[in-house]
Amino acid sequence: MRIESYLNSCRGGGSGNRTWSGSRLLPLFVFLHDQLGKSSFPPPSRMDSFLPFKHRKPFASRKNEVAAIRIKFPGKVPVILERYSKEKMLPALNKIKFLVPQELTVGQFVTIIRNRMSIGSTQAFHVLVNGNRSLVNMSSTMAEVYATHHDEDGFLYMTYASQEMFG
Repeated sequence: MRIESYLNSCRGGGSGNRTWSGSRLLPLFVFLHDQLGKSSFPPPSRMDSFLPFKHRKPFASRKNEVAAIRIKFPGKVPVILERYSKEKMLPALNKIKFLVPQELTVGQFVTIIRNRMSIGSTQAFHVLVNGNRSLVNMSSTMAEVYATHHDEDGFLYMTYASQEMFG
Protein backbone atom coordinates (compact mmCIF):
# COMPACT_ATOMS: atom_id res chain seq x y z
CA MET A 1 0.00 0.00 0.00
CA ARG A 2 1.39 3.37 -0.93
CA ILE A 3 1.57 6.15 1.67
CA GLU A 4 -0.58 8.52 -0.44
CA SER A 5 -3.43 6.02 -0.70
CA TYR A 6 -3.23 5.31 3.03
CA LEU A 7 -3.35 9.04 3.82
CA ASN A 8 -6.37 9.49 1.55
CA SER A 9 -8.19 6.58 3.19
CA CYS A 10 -7.55 8.06 6.65
CA ARG A 11 -8.59 11.48 5.48
CA GLY A 12 -11.93 10.16 4.27
CA GLY A 13 -11.50 9.75 0.55
CA GLY A 14 -9.27 12.72 -0.06
CA SER A 15 -11.54 15.57 1.00
CA GLY A 16 -8.84 18.07 1.84
CA ASN A 17 -10.83 19.98 4.47
CA ARG A 18 -10.45 17.45 7.31
CA THR A 19 -7.90 17.89 10.05
CA TRP A 20 -5.64 15.21 11.48
CA SER A 21 -6.63 14.10 14.98
CA GLY A 22 -4.78 11.87 17.42
CA SER A 23 -6.88 8.86 16.46
CA ARG A 24 -5.81 9.32 12.82
CA LEU A 25 -2.15 10.03 13.54
CA LEU A 26 -1.53 6.86 15.50
CA PRO A 27 -2.41 4.46 12.63
CA LEU A 28 -0.29 6.63 10.34
CA PHE A 29 2.62 6.38 12.76
CA VAL A 30 2.25 2.59 12.97
CA PHE A 31 2.08 2.31 9.16
CA LEU A 32 5.17 4.47 8.65
CA HIS A 33 7.01 2.72 11.43
CA ASP A 34 6.36 -0.65 9.77
CA GLN A 35 7.32 0.63 6.32
CA LEU A 36 10.53 2.40 7.29
CA GLY A 37 11.73 0.10 10.03
CA LYS A 38 12.30 0.69 13.71
CA SER A 39 15.86 1.97 13.43
CA SER A 40 15.18 4.67 10.83
CA PHE A 41 11.95 6.06 12.28
CA PRO A 42 12.12 6.84 16.01
CA PRO A 43 8.72 7.40 17.59
CA PRO A 44 7.92 11.05 18.29
CA SER A 45 7.51 11.87 21.97
CA ARG A 46 4.19 13.61 21.31
CA MET A 47 2.67 10.34 20.05
CA ASP A 48 2.76 8.98 23.58
CA SER A 49 0.31 11.65 24.71
CA PHE A 50 -2.38 10.13 22.47
CA LEU A 51 -2.09 6.70 24.07
CA PRO A 52 -3.76 5.93 27.39
CA PHE A 53 -1.40 5.44 30.32
CA LYS A 54 -2.11 1.70 30.36
CA HIS A 55 -0.76 1.35 26.82
CA ARG A 56 2.37 3.43 27.43
CA LYS A 57 3.78 1.38 30.30
CA PRO A 58 3.83 -2.40 30.77
CA PHE A 59 1.69 -3.98 33.48
CA ALA A 60 4.65 -5.11 35.62
CA SER A 61 6.12 -1.61 35.62
CA ARG A 62 2.79 -0.05 36.65
CA LYS A 63 2.29 -2.65 39.40
CA ASN A 64 5.81 -2.09 40.79
CA GLU A 65 5.28 1.67 40.73
CA VAL A 66 2.05 1.36 42.73
CA ALA A 67 3.69 -1.00 45.23
CA ALA A 68 6.49 1.51 45.84
CA ILE A 69 3.99 4.37 46.18
CA ARG A 70 1.79 2.45 48.64
CA ILE A 71 4.83 1.63 50.82
CA LYS A 72 6.16 5.19 50.79
CA PHE A 73 2.76 6.93 51.07
CA PRO A 74 0.29 4.57 52.79
CA GLY A 75 -2.32 7.30 53.30
CA LYS A 76 -2.47 8.29 49.61
CA VAL A 77 -4.38 6.90 46.64
CA PRO A 78 -2.49 6.62 43.31
CA VAL A 79 -4.77 8.11 40.65
CA ILE A 80 -4.37 8.32 36.88
CA LEU A 81 -6.63 11.10 35.58
CA GLU A 82 -6.91 11.27 31.79
CA ARG A 83 -9.03 13.33 29.44
CA TYR A 84 -11.84 11.55 27.61
CA SER A 85 -10.62 10.63 24.13
CA LYS A 86 -13.36 12.58 22.31
CA GLU A 87 -13.27 15.61 24.62
CA LYS A 88 -13.05 18.94 22.80
CA MET A 89 -14.09 21.55 25.36
CA LEU A 90 -11.88 20.90 28.39
CA PRO A 91 -8.14 21.51 28.29
CA ALA A 92 -5.63 18.72 28.79
CA LEU A 93 -3.79 18.55 32.10
CA ASN A 94 -0.02 18.85 32.11
CA LYS A 95 0.24 15.73 34.29
CA ILE A 96 -1.96 12.68 34.74
CA LYS A 97 -0.58 11.00 37.90
CA PHE A 98 -1.84 12.19 41.25
CA LEU A 99 -1.29 11.07 44.83
CA VAL A 100 -4.52 11.96 46.59
CA PRO A 101 -5.18 11.77 50.35
CA GLN A 102 -7.60 8.95 51.17
CA GLU A 103 -9.91 11.19 53.22
CA LEU A 104 -10.35 13.70 50.37
CA THR A 105 -13.81 13.53 48.77
CA VAL A 106 -14.24 13.26 45.02
CA GLY A 107 -15.89 16.69 45.06
CA GLN A 108 -12.80 18.23 46.66
CA PHE A 109 -10.57 16.43 44.16
CA VAL A 110 -12.69 17.75 41.28
CA THR A 111 -12.39 21.29 42.71
CA ILE A 112 -8.60 20.97 42.78
CA ILE A 113 -8.55 19.72 39.17
CA ARG A 114 -10.91 22.47 38.02
CA ASN A 115 -8.62 25.06 39.60
CA ARG A 116 -5.56 23.51 37.89
CA MET A 117 -7.36 23.77 34.54
CA SER A 118 -8.61 27.30 35.24
CA ILE A 119 -12.11 26.50 34.04
CA GLY A 120 -15.15 28.45 35.19
CA SER A 121 -17.89 27.26 37.47
CA THR A 122 -20.35 27.18 34.57
CA GLN A 123 -18.23 24.73 32.54
CA ALA A 124 -19.49 21.16 32.85
CA PHE A 125 -16.99 18.71 34.36
CA HIS A 126 -17.65 15.01 35.01
CA VAL A 127 -15.40 12.32 36.44
CA LEU A 128 -15.82 8.71 35.36
CA VAL A 129 -14.24 5.48 36.61
CA ASN A 130 -14.29 1.84 35.63
CA GLY A 131 -13.35 2.29 31.99
CA ASN A 132 -15.58 5.33 31.40
CA ARG A 133 -18.69 3.41 32.45
CA SER A 134 -19.51 4.87 35.87
CA LEU A 135 -20.01 8.37 37.20
CA VAL A 136 -18.55 8.91 40.64
CA ASN A 137 -20.54 10.09 43.67
CA MET A 138 -19.02 13.44 44.62
CA SER A 139 -19.47 12.85 48.36
CA SER A 140 -17.52 9.56 48.33
CA THR A 141 -14.01 9.62 49.69
CA MET A 142 -11.15 8.70 47.42
CA ALA A 143 -10.50 5.64 49.62
CA GLU A 144 -14.06 4.38 48.97
CA VAL A 145 -13.73 4.92 45.23
CA TYR A 146 -10.31 3.25 45.22
CA ALA A 147 -11.62 0.23 47.13
CA THR A 148 -14.39 -0.41 44.61
CA HIS A 149 -12.87 0.73 41.30
CA HIS A 150 -9.07 0.34 41.36
CA ASP A 151 -7.45 -1.55 38.52
CA GLU A 152 -5.56 -4.82 38.90
CA ASP A 153 -2.28 -2.91 38.59
CA GLY A 154 -3.20 -0.83 41.66
CA PHE A 155 -3.92 2.54 40.04
CA LEU A 156 -7.33 4.18 40.18
CA TYR A 157 -8.05 5.17 36.57
CA MET A 158 -10.34 8.18 36.23
CA THR A 159 -11.46 10.03 33.13
CA TYR A 160 -12.71 13.60 32.97
CA ALA A 161 -15.05 15.01 30.36
CA SER A 162 -17.56 17.74 29.77
CA GLN A 163 -21.24 17.19 29.14
CA GLU A 164 -20.56 16.54 25.45
CA MET A 165 -19.79 12.87 26.11
CA PHE A 166 -23.45 12.02 26.80
CA GLY A 167 -24.86 12.88 23.43
